[in-house]
Amino acid sequence: MGNYFVVFCFLLISIILMWVIPKLVKADRKSRLLVYYIIFAECFGIMPRALNVITGFDEVIGPNSIYYIPKTEDSIKALWLIILFNFSFLCGYLFVILQVKAISRRRKIQLENNVTKLQPFEQFNHNEIKSVSKLLILISIPGVLFIIQSIFNSGTMLTNSDIEGTRIDVSGMGPLIFLKEIPLTALLVWFSLRSGKVGAYWWIFLASLISISLLAGVRSTMVTAAVMILSIYLLHNGYKSLKKKAFLLGFGGIIVFYLGWITFFARGNLLKFGGDYWFWVKKAILTNPIDAFLIISRGSFNGFDGLVNIVKYVPEQFSYHYGRFWYESSTIIIPRAIWHDKWDLPFTNLYTNAVFGWSKGGIFVTGPGVLYLDSGLIGVLLGAFMIGAISTLSLVVLSQILRNHQWIKYYCFACCAFFMLRFTFAGGSNDAGIIQRLIIESFIILIVVKLNLEFNRSRKYRLTSITKGN
Repeated sequence: MGNYFVVFCFLLISIILMWVIPKLVKADRKSRLLVYYIIFAECFGIMPRALNVITGFDEVIGPNSIYYIPKTEDSIKALWLIILFNFSFLCGYLFVILQVKAISRRRKIQLENNVTKLQPFEQFNHNEIKSVSKLLILISIPGVLFIIQSIFNSGTMLTNSDIEGTRIDVSGMGPLIFLKEIPLTALLVWFSLRSGKVGAYWWIFLASLISISLLAGVRSTMVTAAVMILSIYLLHNGYKSLKKKAFLLGFGGIIVFYLGWITFFARGNLLKFGGDYWFWVKKAILTNPIDAFLIISRGSFNGFDGLVNIVKYVPEQFSYHYGRFWYESSTIIIPRAIWHDKWDLPFTNLYTNAVFGWSKGGIFVTGPGVLYLDSGLIGVLLGAFMIGAISTLSLVVLSQILRNHQWIKYYCFACCAFFMLRFTFAGGSNDAGIIQRLIIESFIILIVVKLNLEFNRSRKYRLTSITKGN
């Protein structure tokens, strides 16, 4: 345990530095959110499982789905990779932050966090706000109908054979995935436009959309909505506002976790054993909370399992794929209809197929794990630095592109933070695909809204001119 103590000390130091340094360099709110979400992902998405394994309370999953006790040196190496990831990411993050500050000082440009905060409705009058809300509802209707149709066409939790297959089918639904995701994006964009001050109808619509997704056995809509709502709220209202919402935040987190547990348990048992949906739901509700935590940590928070196995089996049983992660992340958004020879499987799934013997599905490998799988130790060091630099630079670029559209800008900032959270505890090129789709969908909404507003303004101007002429 002495070796573990040293490693955990370094891990704690890396987390403390990631928490403190952004404040010391006076990084703005949006960039600090990236770092805070990495800390959150590690503390709640990776470390509970790691502590379970290290203390002997549980085992990690291995080849042929057989659980085993990992060697001490493998667990320690896995933890060191997380530490190196933290330090390298922080270096890349600071590299961009300090460069931006230096350029800003030279050009005498005041940083965004020192600019007087824009009013949420500064760009729109009351009638335009109502027009935007109606337009968002209108463009969401096809997506909602598409989701409902997919459920009626045997897309339920019980009969949907693609539930597990979607984890390895990168082509997925093709461009139709945008149609399916637009309703949630529209809701989140409206939440950002109103600075989080939304009415009962918005919450009813969100709950309905999440319920439909849960019926189909998909938890991602609920998780994405929860993280994005929290992110947008923090960006608009600041971190101190959480103190007033602490109880609501904790209660909401419990609800999200419990609904996720019920969906996870019912979906898994329906796919394995069949039977009645409500029977498995009832059994999930009656499951001992400790057992529920253990089961869901094995199935949904198994990043440490994946990381330990990568340390053990790579490169001996699965060679490095130098640059494959970056190649997949930059090309995953290209539709297969355009690129017929597009790669079929993410290399993380090629790894699980080769080592675990799984023909479908995969396992979370964490951000450090996928970078190590890509290029070994150098992949973690350089990869984490590049991710820190690229993600921070993306915020700077988005700030400039969307400087006149705060509502979309904050939504895109939240997307970047969501990517860092998901990538840290899950890992894989699919995470890059998600963030790319979410941002593209918001730009589609922005274009549609701007065209509609310009059309209405020009029409109003013409009518006013005609009236004055008469």
